[in-house]
Amino acid sequence: EEERWISMDMAADVLRVRFGSGPLADIDATRLRPPMRRRLTRLPALGMARKADTADRVINRFWDYPRWLRRHADMFDLFHVVDHTYAHLALDLPGGRTVVTVHDVDTFLPLVDPARTRSTLPRSLAARIRRGLQRAVRVLCVSESTRVELDRYGLVPHQRSLVIHNGVDPVYTPQADAESDAAASALLGPPSGDVVELVHCGTTIGRKHIDTLLEVFAVIRARNPCVRLIKAGGALTDEQAALARRLHVDDAIVTLPFLPPKTLAAVYRRARVALTTSDREGFCLPLIEALACGTAVVASDLPVLREVGGNACSYAPVGDIERWALAVSLAAGQSQTESAASQARVQRAAAFSWDRHAASVATVYREVARAAEAAAPAHAAS
Repeated sequence: EEERWISMDMAADVLRVRFGSGPLADIDATRLRPPMRRRLTRLPALGMARKADTADRVINRFWDYPRWLRRHADMFDLFHVVDHTYAHLALDLPGGRTVVTVHDVDTFLPLVDPARTRSTLPRSLAARIRRGLQRAVRVLCVSESTRVELDRYGLVPHQRSLVIHNGVDPVYTPQADAESDAAASALLGPPSGDVVELVHCGTTIGRKHIDTLLEVFAVIRARNPCVRLIKAGGALTDEQAALARRLHVDDAIVTLPFLPPKTLAAVYRRARVALTTSDREGFCLPLIEALACGTAVVASDLPVLREVGGNACSYAPVGDIERWALAVSLAAGQSQTESAASQARVQRAAAFSWDRHAASVATVYREVARAAEAAAPAHAAS
């Protein structure tokens, strides 16, 4: 939570709240996470806040956390590193009792395919994370596409990995909710039939291709001045904001922070189209959340996004502005209440359930625990 990786926190929380009751009552889950120590960010240094924050994150991740975790290494039957960017922690845990979830391969690209990334993560740290991943007894991939990439780069043996898709929170629904709809209206103003709203949810990191998003929006707005873009997930970078000004669309963009799920669902419901312009994803929760709300989605034509969105989405080639603008315009021109298409989107989203996700993870836990227990006497005898 202190590092503000909201999707990673959610991935951990959806498991924790489901374990310990019902069919998962046999699993008693404990969160192992030390408080983050602020060192450099506590020092007054004009203009150095971002670098100090990054440095504190690195120190906590690679120095404090492993040393704190070692004290707990003999206290549990199994350990699950839910965020693969912390896979180095497996180096301080029992290898035969540690599971890691991989959400995408971005962390490892500096080692295996540097041309695909602009990451500034030092290779030594990426290598340490990779060593931790390779120590895990099971590697859970959130999509088949992620598993294919692990195989492509030889990051872990194929037989050690398996696919357990992410889910979608039940709050993402096409059904109106007075409280959350009012919260969305407080942020955006009341819905207007004269204004077509487009939405993008996510961070502004490079692989999200916010430049494509802005350029597509500029083309669409030139054809229809009554359109605006809702950018949820934080403010544009300085470079992106400058691009929006050059394209003369900055006055038609509303930037929102990361929103509570119910409020975000209301934003999706009132939007005509949700856009996912990324050139890389591991699963893409915003895509499936928008579908669950019945909202039309146009996404980059990537194997992983087709795996998740199926026939319920429209697709456009990465970075092809004209093809993107055409796809979005076609989607926006369809009736927002067209029942068959909306139902197809909701049905597609229903294929991804956090309850099924948790049940599948629990099955892995049980298998790993049984194997570790069976191996213990032989290990002791040796």
